[in-house]
Amino acid sequence: MPSSRQKLLMYVGHLRHAQGDNAGAIGALEAAFSAFPVNPLPLLLAATWRLDDGEVDMARALYDRARAIGAPGRLDLEPRFQEVASRLSEAQDEVRTRGAAKITDDRPTGP
Repeated sequence: MPSSRQKLLMYVGHLRHAQGDNAGAIGALEAAFSAFPVNPLPLLLAATWRLDDGEVDMARALYDRARAIGAPGRLDLEPRFQEVASRLSEAQDEVRTRGAAKITDDRPTGP
């Protein structure tokens, strides 16, 4: 069960995110995770917000850390894990496609 400190820090994270302060929001989530490091939910939420910002590699690292921890006893986080994994997969596909398009677009077109 998350501690009251973790809940407060997660609330701060949500508030900062709503205000457009993603760096502050993610910092609050990292502090929330530090307060109760057996709950991967703050890491999953931070991964989601990193994806929203287009930071795929950072999101992947957060997701991998969360997955390594797993879900504590009473929390069913599998739907959240699946959601983040799906978004990561889509983001990786988009990066690959964009990279291929760039290579194609940069080729000379005439003599």
